[in-house]
Amino acid sequence: RCMDIDPFSPIGITAATMSKSIEYFENAIRDEPRYAPAHAGLASAYALLAIAPFDLLPPREAMPRAEAAARKSLELDDSLPEAHTALALVQHHYHWDWNAAEISYRRAIDLNPDYASAHLWYSWLLLALGRQSEAVDEIEQTLDIVQQTDPHRLVGVQVTRALAYYFNREYERAAQECRNALELNPDHFMLHYILGRSYARLGKHAEAIAQLKPKSTAPGEVPLMDAALGLAYAVEGKKAQTEKIVAAFQSYVKKRYVPATYFGILFAALGDIDQALAWLEKAYEERADGLTWLNVDPMLDAIRPNARFQGLIKKIGLV
Repeated sequence: RCMDIDPFSPIGITAATMSKSIEYFENAIRDEPRYAPAHAGLASAYALLAIAPFDLLPPREAMPRAEAAARKSLELDDSLPEAHTALALVQHHYHWDWNAAEISYRRAIDLNPDYASAHLWYSWLLLALGRQSEAVDEIEQTLDIVQQTDPHRLVGVQVTRALAYYFNREYERAAQECRNALELNPDHFMLHYILGRSYARLGKHAEAIAQLKPKSTAPGEVPLMDAALGLAYAVEGKKAQTEKIVAAFQSYVKKRYVPATYFGILFAALGDIDQALAWLEKAYEERADGLTWLNVDPMLDAIRPNARFQGLIKKIGLV
């Protein structure tokens, strides 16, 4: 079977380990071109490189490779749940074809009801579409599966449950979920990310900044964290600090991909709505992954009524 890659895993998946996994899958395909699980694994690895929290490759570079590998895997073995799930990742995060993605996730789950990644990633789609109760059902099913089969992934699933509470504006509940999970793994950066964002929405600005300052990651390594820190500074009124992060992002883009979404979020926090919308429209052209959360993320509540913003949501198909 192919390796199960979880971007919220507590075991420390990095750019290096993701690149190494691609190398392994490509070597396996070279040795056995008709080995469908290797194509499926390669598809998931490439797709995840273009998805938050990695954001390591531009979607237009990574996702066509992921789709080609997923379709090759299905051509070789249509009964492989990992292949349907890999294709769903591309349909969901790149094509924004919500119906096709849901069909692919459901097909994977029908083929293997205990396939945790299919349930978890399907929950992300349901959250993006505002189908909160269905998403929570999938998250709870994932928790049951990993508790029985792979307990080291439990914290990663708790990250998604905390995110679900956060998107539902249950900030204290999201914060408590993060605090509970941090007892199991105090170094999981996504827990600090959601906890910091929840504290910011609760008005606990100093606590938010403390959670979002880099700990186990270097500045620029995870732009998602840097963007959240910049937002927390802006909410506290420290806009000069936010501007420093914008400037840092402008230097990072010379060395690595930084989704335009994060610039949009930061300019929105700075109150420059025209710049924010221009960057979000650029993110649309990039097919940037962060746009999948556009209709549910509290970070963008301030510009949600804007007609241009609403037009963008409609173009993505979220309403």
